[in-house]
Amino acid sequence: LQILSAGDNKFYGSIPQLLGSLSELKVINIRGNRLIGTIPPELGSLTHLWILDLSSNLIG
Repeated sequence: LQILSAGDNKFYGSIPQLLGSLSELKVINIRGNRLIGTIPPELGSLTHLWILDLSSNLIG
């Protein structure tokens, strides 16, 4: 999986740590949901990631 596009889907809760194990991800778009909490440190291991769009959530 290289592109995860799940924006504007009314997802709620925290960002799953599991995303950090998807090592080929280049794009994560989960903007416009109801996500809360912080960015999981596991996302830091995504060395191919170019775009991370978390806008319009309650990430803090």
